[in-house]
Amino acid sequence: MPEEFSDYYHEYKHKVYSFVLYRVGGDVALAEDLTSDTFLKAFERFESYNDTYAFSTWIFTIARNTIIDHYRKDKGQESDVDELAEVIGDDRDTIDDWIHQLDRAPKAKEIYKALETLPEFYKDCVILKYLEDHTNAEIADITGQSESYVRQGLSRGLKKLKPLLQTLAALVITLLLNL
Repeated sequence: MPEEFSDYYHEYKHKVYSFVLYRVGGDVALAEDLTSDTFLKAFERFESYNDTYAFSTWIFTIARNTIIDHYRKDKGQESDVDELAEVIGDDRDTIDDWIHQLDRAPKAKEIYKALETLPEFYKDCVILKYLEDHTNAEIADITGQSESYVRQGLSRGLKKLKPLLQTLAALVITLLLNL
């Protein structure tokens, strides 16, 4: 493995995994598989990576396309978010601590379900912006849409998630008080 790719892998593996995990409704096994597929594709195409662009944009585009390909191949398969709380404990090392805490909280299933109700583009925008800290320009590059369309997707997605965000804020406060 080229050293440069190895460095990128270690820097982005948790971020990509988190992105994929949210996109598949908390299905840990599927998220692991799709994250592996993402990095395998990236490794195979690493020579084509143009380093004048951010690696994050390139890798998240591959991740997003890998997820889309998965659902195109297997349209009948849906994530079982009701079993998330039981499954998530099996793989703590690959999930950032705050996501782990959130997943173990009583409202986690509701949060995943709420994200799953969003149209795909809105969900991508919200996850990339608020969970992965991407800029609107980076999200536009990843999704292949314009920045204004990304802003619109964020606005509409947040409107649909407003009740969820209020619940999430209360949940975060509870978690912080329990630390």
